[in-house]
Amino acid sequence: MVNVLLVSPSFPFPEHRDGIAKINYNILTRCSGYRADLLTVDDSDCKRVEGVEVKLIPFVEPPKKLELLIKWITTPLPINIIKYERYMDALAKKLEKVHEAYDIIHISSPFFASVYSMVSGNIQKKLILFPIDSISLNKERMLERERSLVKKVVTYIEMMKYRRFEAVNYAKYRKTVFVSDVDSKYIKKLNPDIEAEWIPNGVDTAYFKSVTPSAKEEYSLVFTGDMSYQPNEDAVRFFIEEVLPLIRKRVKVKFYVVGKRPKEWLQRYDSDDIVVTGFVDDIRGYLERAAAYVSPLRFGSGIKNKVLEAMSMSKVVIGTEISFEAIDVQDGKSCIVVPQDASKMAEKIVEVISDIKRYEYMERNARKLVEERYSWEGIAKRYAKIYESCTYGPQS
Repeated sequence: MVNVLLVSPSFPFPEHRDGIAKINYNILTRCSGYRADLLTVDDSDCKRVEGVEVKLIPFVEPPKKLELLIKWITTPLPINIIKYERYMDALAKKLEKVHEAYDIIHISSPFFASVYSMVSGNIQKKLILFPIDSISLNKERMLERERSLVKKVVTYIEMMKYRRFEAVNYAKYRKTVFVSDVDSKYIKKLNPDIEAEWIPNGVDTAYFKSVTPSAKEEYSLVFTGDMSYQPNEDAVRFFIEEVLPLIRKRVKVKFYVVGKRPKEWLQRYDSDDIVVTGFVDDIRGYLERAAAYVSPLRFGSGIKNKVLEAMSMSKVVIGTEISFEAIDVQDGKSCIVVPQDASKMAEKIVEVISDIKRYEYMERNARKLVEERYSWEGIAKRYAKIYESCTYGPQS
């Protein structure tokens, strides 16, 4: 049995906090061939989960904005790496204290990657990095869409900083694991010495399962996600301001925007026809209700949890190519891929929701694909294989 210590900047409880929380929660609670404990930053507001031992480092107040800005200008580090520097000393000391009880130390954030250089060799050989996505790839795609000159310059600088950070720091680890083959291949181009692999996200298929398919609301669409996350915010703005008006020239449609932290501009759209929910405890009711799921993402990186969850709920998912990265879909069989063009996207959506029963085969195929390829039961076993190979295989 491999003993794993999962190191995260935040509690993965409750798991709906974000995509990383969902991954960490399932790694901790679905152990298959390994056992796992958690090391994280102290947060008294977060609930514990029975059976998961939690080790803590103390919370430290974040640096002031001026201090952040000065460091960002005067050092090669990206802004979020600077923000988490305040934990590196305490994290390194904690690892020195507890590492002997573990075979593998799973660093579940790029923001903690710098700790490698601060610990002894006995710890370094146990470290595996799981940065989830390539942030520099995300910034590269964001740059293509940015219109503001000032934001374009800042995004470019951040992209270059992250490229350097990822190329240098990820190569130190025995393995660096992403959730998408696109990110894994991209990172290898930055530095061929990086031992990059990928494991897709999983879905709790028992939880995300349609139970009342007859409850569909005609001519309704849904999008889910953290609305403060820039790719999601851009997707929703593009859809509401450019795609939705074209759809409404032909059919009356209701659009549900489901997710936490919607900004003021989005909240102003909240109405009978555009429902902006903010945070909800359970998104399944909205997924069940909608006739189809739309994913008009124009940039981003990694695999999309929201798409997998919608497919697990037997939804017809209409999305851009980026929406389906690292998901083994077939256009026209398990999903519908549309270009990042408002007119063509609107045309396809109208076609689908005007005759949604014709796509019941696609709903079944979507669910089947997730059950066979992306259930957490299977994904947890892939994590176990990596842990085992790094524990019992040759170590440098």
